Amino acid sequence: MPVMDGKKATLLIRKFEEEARHRRSTIVALTASVRESASGPEFDEVLTKPLSRKRLRSMLHWVFEHNTSDKGQGGDG
Repeated sequence: MPVMDGKKATLLIRKFEEEARHRRSTIVALTASVRESASGPEFDEVLTKPLSRKRLRSMLHWVFEHNTSDKGQGGDG
């Protein structure tokens, strides 16, 4: 049994980022069902199972582009 679910963990990460004034991390939820509460402002994207290689590759490309496009704009990463 996990100590906390992904949503709670993500909320703690977001709280830490805000308090420490860290740049927002990209967080992608992976869930078995869209009906699960994996959507919300704390997640940047949501993937559902089963996950195809094509979809995973596309998401990794998006994350890479998302995290490198704002370099030099005042972020710390």
